[in-house]
Amino acid sequence: MSYGNEMKKFCFEDTDKRYADLRIRLHVDELRQGEFFRAIITGYIEQDEDLLKFIDKYKSQPKTRRTILKKTYDKAKKTKSDFLLSQEEVENIFDLIAEENEDL
Repeated sequence: MSYGNEMKKFCFEDTDKRYADLRIRLHVDELRQGEFFRAIITGYIEQDEDLLKFIDKYKSQPKTRRTILKKTYDKAKKTKSDFLLSQEEVENIFDLIAEENEDL
């Protein structure tokens, strides 16, 4: 089996009230629970700007680290748009940045 094809489960606990509230909201929005979580995970992995702004409110990182990461993401985004880089090329850029900035 090749990497990336094996299915994994995400599990976490929350209160019964929040679970019921989530199920109601999902029903109203006509979304299945799996669709919702996969959409959120995809947005996070693909660095969706709106989702990242929301997630940023919940990060416990020091503000200086968040500022450094934001500058790094912004620089990579600009470079990507300037050169229309492939996903592999973008990953290589992040690897190089990480090597140069070991404190990130």
